[in-house]
Amino acid sequence: VETESGSQSYPDATREEVPEIVAGLVGSGASIYGVRLLASTLEDAYLEVLGAPPEVERPA
Repeated sequence: VETESGSQSYPDATREEVPEIVAGLVGSGASIYGVRLLASTLEDAYLEVLGAPPEVERPA
């Protein structure tokens, strides 16, 4: 969320929570200049579940 005081992130928020977040910010007097929903890629989800892939040793 872009406000007059800069960017604010809500990484655990769901799409359904966005209107409530924006309403809360506006209710507290913030001016909202933009809202952007970020989605993880399939690769991000894979790495979150399984962790980083093991390092592969390359022959010298």
